[in-house]
Amino acid sequence: MCLLSADELLAPNLSISETKIFARGDGARQWLAYSMHLETAGAVAMILPLPVPAGSPEDAAGFVDLSQYPTLFTDLVACMAGGRPIHDPEYDLKNLFADDAPPLKVHKVGSFVASYVPTLADFSRLDRCFRLPQAIWDQLPGYADWGFAVIQFRPGYHEDHPIGLHFPRRWTDRIYFPTTHVHDGILHDEARFDHMLYYQGMIRPARQGAASERAGWAFARAPTHQFVDLERAAGMVDGEQPLERLRYHGTRPNEDVWLLPV
Repeated sequence: MCLLSADELLAPNLSISETKIFARGDGARQWLAYSMHLETAGAVAMILPLPVPAGSPEDAAGFVDLSQYPTLFTDLVACMAGGRPIHDPEYDLKNLFADDAPPLKVHKVGSFVASYVPTLADFSRLDRCFRLPQAIWDQLPGYADWGFAVIQFRPGYHEDHPIGLHFPRRWTDRIYFPTTHVHDGILHDEARFDHMLYYQGMIRPARQGAASERAGWAFARAPTHQFVDLERAAGMVDGEQPLERLRYHGTRPNEDVWLLPV
């Protein structure tokens, strides 16, 4: 799920395109990298719900600094195709948190500022402009005991390095992509998708829900380590595991994508 929290007056001036997500199952944890083109007229926070085990601690999720690898997804594309392609703004941290609550830990991750919110109740520890209306969460009861990554964006156009993180998996037999949209303060039944989903750690999976069709699925025929700079990937990518991709495009049911074993 990609939830954007911002003043609803900004919605007409907020544009998102070319979303790319990488996910890798790694035993009890999942790695996740997220990239998109974002243009916003004001400050925005992206909220990524994470299916962590219920009751996970406040440090359950970790952020990965991919600022030295802005071309990660370019290299993943090259791996799929079989060819080889071979700034740090300051943030105003004091406005991220409410004055009347103890702040969550702030992580400076390359050009982003991020926090891990361990429960829905802990959103009260964020400034109101970076929260979603309770009515949205009431429509999403399945996320009640999840954790959440919150990434802050300043006004302007963003085409930064990918956002990277890892978290403990509630279900170790599946891979999760946060694809449900709430971009205008409303949870719509359908949404327009422009996503490329890359993954490792599950070969030929069954696909649940809107991703059940096989159209748009492809796998790399070349070894991953020949295309990805593993040192700069900082553990995100496994050089020995095959890379696969699912093109997720068009108007579809507004839901997350799960990859499950056959």
